[in-house]
Amino acid sequence: MTNIEINEKIYIDQLECVPPKRMEGSTFMVGEAYDYDYDKRDVIYSVYVQVNNRYFCRLGLYKGFNPRLYTSEVKNQFNIK
Repeated sequence: MTNIEINEKIYIDQLECVPPKRMEGSTFMVGEAYDYDYDKRDVIYSVYVQVNNRYFCRLGLYKGFNPRLYTSEVKNQFNIK
């Protein structure tokens, strides 16, 4: 899934709007579902990731929540060391 760079205010607003559904370190799923994937039988959530004081958003499946993978993908997509 595609990562979109956002600002810190959006990241904090989403973190504080409702309790996160899942959270590990500075990566979290917003507590309210975005959609449902009927083929994969899984709920889709907005996922927020912080990498080196930069902030990103993407969609992710509940069962596939993987902060390490998200961080790696952001670093590759935005050429962050």
